[in-house]
Amino acid sequence: MSPAQYHTVLKKMDAVMEALADAQPEWNEQDRVLDFQMRVLRSEVLKAESGHPFVEFAQLRPPAPPPPQSTPPPDTFRIMLVDDDEELRNVVRLLLGPEPGLSIVAEAANGITAIELAVNCQPDLVLMDVNMPVLDGLLATRILRTVLPRAQIVVVSGNREPEVEKMSAAAGAVAFLAKPVARLSLLELIRSLRRRIAPLPSGSAPA
Repeated sequence: MSPAQYHTVLKKMDAVMEALADAQPEWNEQDRVLDFQMRVLRSEVLKAESGHPFVEFAQLRPPAPPPPQSTPPPDTFRIMLVDDDEELRNVVRLLLGPEPGLSIVAEAANGITAIELAVNCQPDLVLMDVNMPVLDGLLATRILRTVLPRAQIVVVSGNREPEVEKMSAAAGAVAFLAKPVARLSLLELIRSLRRRIAPLPSGSAPA
């Protein structure tokens, strides 16, 4: 599809989104998917015209759900879990529960919801599954690296093929963990990543 054709499609989708916004202030999942598809099309237009994909996501962020009721202390290491398997998210939550200084600030079951929540809750670390509905973890990782460059993303997948690990690194993940994840390995990695973004002592300047 040429850039001109993309613009034609976008114009029609813009009209649809305006009608949705007028009809209902609260968006459902289908509305967010349509909106996200429109953003992807826009990014493809920019890629075709300038060679820089996904730059528009830094300017056009998807609407995010309300923030959580409780806010963790400022020095807490904020973690978001992204996996379409709720049971696996529960397991990871139990694995991390006893570790002091960690807080799971959000959970998502697909890439679109992950991006929405991440923009809102600003996690320090995202544990990202690969195979998910709506939007897979590799594309979500690539987009999050543009929207939230400070967030560290670890891909967690049951696919142990070397190619998946390479694709994760290419998307911007800082590490790859194979399922099932051992608690010790997960905690060691999180502690290492936490030290990377540890705040400087008061009055110190970066080297």
